[in-house]
Amino acid sequence: MFIAIVIFAFSVLAVGQTERVVHLFQGGSDGFDPQGSLISDSAGNLYGTTYVGGANNGGTLFELSPPSGSGGWTKTVLYNFCAQSNCSDGVAPFGELVFDQA
Repeated sequence: MFIAIVIFAFSVLAVGQTERVVHLFQGGSDGFDPQGSLISDSAGNLYGTTYVGGANNGGTLFELSPPSGSGGWTKTVLYNFCAQSNCSDGVAPFGELVFDQA
C-alpha cells in the first residue's frame, strides 16, 4: 500500500510538466545526434555534446542559452571535435559532461 501511495504522489507532481523542443539539430556545422544528458549552470544555460557534425565532423560541445524576452533559445558551439586522423582531441563524444565549482 505504501508503495502505491508513493507512486501516486509522484505521478501527481508530474502532471503539470510539459515538454518542448528548444533546438532542432540540423547537422553540418550545427552538429547532429546529441548524446548524453544535458547539464545546466546557475544562469539556466544548458550544455551537451553532439556525436557527429560540427566544423570538423567529429561532434561538438554546445551551449543552449534561454531566451531573454520573447525570443527563442540560442545555441552556441563551444568546441568542434576533429574526425581526421591527424587530430588528438578525440572524436564523437558520447559521455556525460560534468561541472566543477568554477
